[in-house]
Amino acid sequence: KKKKKKKRKRNKRHDDDEDDDDVDIFANVGNGHGAGGGLNGAQVQYVLRRRVPLRDVSSVSLSKFADNYLVFHVQPEAREQRRPLEWIHDSETKTCMLCQQRFTLFNRRHHCRLCARIFCSDCSSRTQAMPDYDFHAPVRVCDECFGKESCEVLMDQLVVSDKKTEIVALLKDLLHREHKVDVQLDFTTRISYMVKQSIASSMMRDVVFHRLQHAMDDEHKVHHTPSKNNTLEVHIGRGLSSDFVQQRRREQDRRRKQAAARAKREAAIRKEREAEREAARLAERKARLAEKRRRKREKLAQQQAQEQEQQQRRHEKQQRRQRVVAANRTEERKEDEAPSAPPCGTCGCSEFKAH
Repeated sequence: KKKKKKKRKRNKRHDDDEDDDDVDIFANVGNGHGAGGGLNGAQVQYVLRRRVPLRDVSSVSLSKFADNYLVFHVQPEAREQRRPLEWIHDSETKTCMLCQQRFTLFNRRHHCRLCARIFCSDCSSRTQAMPDYDFHAPVRVCDECFGKESCEVLMDQLVVSDKKTEIVALLKDLLHREHKVDVQLDFTTRISYMVKQSIASSMMRDVVFHRLQHAMDDEHKVHHTPSKNNTLEVHIGRGLSSDFVQQRRREQDRRRKQAAARAKREAAIRKEREAEREAARLAERKARLAEKRRRKREKLAQQQAQEQEQQQRRHEKQQRRQRVVAANRTEERKEDEAPSAPPCGTCGCSEFKAH
């Protein structure tokens, strides 16, 4: 019981969070059409109710005036209807696949129509319609699959944005680059688009643009006037408002100042980098000169050492020659000074030998 109570509290908090997250992604622009609502003469929130694939956008309708309305005409392609998975058999599990609670006679099994798994009643108490899976009436889904698929039928989308030309240009570029399709642009003063209330019922709505011809105090503003027969009349002033022009001028001045400041910073950075490069080149030049002088000194010292070594060798060679000459002269002098020996009596030689 405590687990079930905690589960209910958690689901309640989850519902509250979903209610808080359901906010509009477009700005409130006064009286007008909603993406799926009607005309009530009050301030309308423009909510994009589901994601629209780019390949399903057949054309875009907008006016050439200075308004902020455009309509995406959606025409889904003829593709195969998605089908849910086959159900898991009851005998394959004895516990809930989410909370692991055991199934009993009172705690029965329930299948999620999207993921086909088996859950208890607490984990599969939500219901949701899924037209993409051919479920046009609310069916049981689990807590994990709830909200994953859209419950709305594809319909034409009325978008209110101050950047309508940028949106159209981006859409054309994406369709041409990704799907090789050129989206058609319809410029008109009366836009008709279809809103589907259900799979079988739909209704047409119109947006009519009027250009103000007489002067008014607020002639540059855009007036939204809902009328009968699901028609929204948009009155557009002549030219641009002075506030808009001044804002554009201020924006241009701001961008010009930013560009000048950026150019000044870039010039200072370039000057600093040029000074650093010049200092690096000067240091490199000095290093090359120092290396050249060092090599020159080393070469000169090596030459001087070789000359000294050669001179030393010549001096030693001359000294050896002088010593040999002096020795020869000494021997000759000794020979000249020595007495001559009597001839040998036996063989007649000049030296005395014992025979």
